[in-house]
Amino acid sequence: MDDGGDVPGYELDAAVAVNFECVEIVVGDANLDGQINLLDVTAFVFYLSNGLYQPQSDINQDGVVNLLDVAPFVGLLSG
Repeated sequence: MDDGGDVPGYELDAAVAVNFECVEIVVGDANLDGQINLLDVTAFVFYLSNGLYQPQSDINQDGVVNLLDVAPFVGLLSG
């Protein structure tokens, strides 16, 4: 900042605040609520059926969400 409170090269005519929330990635917590339960089934099926990658739905940690993740996911629900 210069003596006038300005940052050279930038216009400061609006204040913006960004809020970041850190969420721990728990394998099997497909809906990111901190618990592994039946509510995760819908999210897991969505990612599985649409071929979308989400780290917590990649149960066997092979880089894809596919049928190989189904049995381990069901095992996490019973725990």
